Amino acid sequence: MIFPVLSSLLLLTLCVGCQPGLEKQAKSAVSEYAGARMDEPRDYRAGRFVLRPYTRRDSAAYAATLFQVADSSSLIRPVKQPDSVRIGTFVHHAFQEQTKTGRITRDSGEFVVYANREVVQLVMKPAK
Repeated sequence: MIFPVLSSLLLLTLCVGCQPGLEKQAKSAVSEYAGARMDEPRDYRAGRFVLRPYTRRDSAAYAATLFQVADSSSLIRPVKQPDSVRIGTFVHHAFQEQTKTGRITRDSGEFVVYANREVVQLVMKPAK
């Protein structure tokens, strides 16, 4: 009777312990991605990170917004209700580029980092 409870507590502790590792990995991957796209990667300065789980439902909602923007007829296609399985980490990241001459350029982006450290930058929805 005690063994199932202890094994459940151990499993819960291991799962909770995984989260900081995922967040650290996501921050590192996004930093590398953003820095590599600057004229001089050494000019990259990390700013604020906002992270949350990215699920299949989030992915379907993002794809739906892209279809709405691309399809001027605004036909809404039926989408099978996806589940809430985590497929990655959503990262909103503010950063800056600070050159040797002192010029500072601030920017931000939204990214998804998958378990294999693949980073995908999400496209912003155009203003109406």
